[in-house]
Amino acid sequence: MQYVEVAVNIPIRRTFAAKYEEAAPPPEFESEESGGRVNLQLFHYHLPVELEGQVQRSVTAPFPGYVRDAGRRAGDTVKAGELLARLDDRDLRTERVRLLAQRDQHTNQYREAMANRDRAQIRIISSQIDQAEAQLAMVDEQLARTDIVAPFDGVIISGDLTQSLGAPLERGQVLYEVAPLESYRVVLEIDERHIADIA
Repeated sequence: MQYVEVAVNIPIRRTFAAKYEEAAPPPEFESEESGGRVNLQLFHYHLPVELEGQVQRSVTAPFPGYVRDAGRRAGDTVKAGELLARLDDRDLRTERVRLLAQRDQHTNQYREAMANRDRAQIRIISSQIDQAEAQLAMVDEQLARTDIVAPFDGVIISGDLTQSLGAPLERGQVLYEVAPLESYRVVLEIDERHIADIA
């Protein structure tokens, strides 16, 4: 929860305004609804405030991993596609090298089986090559998603990974929440005891 000091002009009921008779007379303005005059009093409040998006998008971890870099936090404005954070890809790159070597090995075995016209081995090795290719495709997809980017132009309304570098993440864990620049609101909390005094 963040706090902000706000100054607001609030139309005050006459009975409530009487409490301020010893102070300077409050300003008045014409009320279109009542046709009369309504007193105004200037108040300063130290209020809890939250930034909420009328439309907001959660940016989540695409797979289990670790935070490598994070340069954005709540309150920052971002552009679509702008980098918010980066996941550690070292384990993925090591796995990719291993799978490439495995695929090359199976390919050589396949050629040897073809030369020997060993149909049983051809079927087995062909299946192993397909499996290695599928695993490579999955690793490549994960590598392409290690950069966590903003889904659209907007403002980050929650999320700060700058203190979580190296921290483990679960798949689907919410990292940031982003709201469009033209579609968010500031929500202030005011003590319910004062609500009745506001016209």
